[in-house]
Amino acid sequence: HINTAAIGQFYHVAISPKKPYWVVGGLQDNGTWAGPAISRTGGSINEDWISVGGGDGFICRVDLNDPDLMYFESQNGNFSRRHLKTGERASIRPQREKGVEYRFNWEAPFLLSSHNSKIFYGAGNYVFRSLDRGSSLRRISPEITRTPRGSASDLAESPVDSNVLYVGTDDGALWVTIDGGSNWTDISANLNAPK
Repeated sequence: HINTAAIGQFYHVAISPKKPYWVVGGLQDNGTWAGPAISRTGGSINEDWISVGGGDGFICRVDLNDPDLMYFESQNGNFSRRHLKTGERASIRPQREKGVEYRFNWEAPFLLSSHNSKIFYGAGNYVFRSLDRGSSLRRISPEITRTPRGSASDLAESPVDSNVLYVGTDDGALWVTIDGGSNWTDISANLNAPK
């Protein structure tokens, strides 16, 4: 074992526009890590990488307007953010509502709006939005799953229109909103997929 190369198998990677650019990635059973694509000595080595978050590392995102602000998750929708320069850390979770159950996928989808990086979206059996980097996460959709065990498996925002969002679930539902989450349409039937 030669402990000189930073090697791992990532579920997901994101790029930070730091100079030199950084790579942020989520690893199974090994958290989320960030490091420069190249170091002062050439190739990236273990000492160049820092742990951003724990748990199983999955999706990660970088605020392109503040490349030291990184978002990451661990299993079951445990979203978080960390600012590398200030040291600020925050958990991003929706507030519980009486009589409402939240379910998240093992690898729950989330994104930062490409139109405004302060807007955070995450999805479980509902779609959630925050206008303040995840500090206040609110439900903006109806129940989007077909079954009592379903949860979101993908989430996408239109790069052209910030009001258009799509969300898909692991039990075969597909929804769209064209007004920023005020109204949602189940478009699953349009897929003509077998039951």
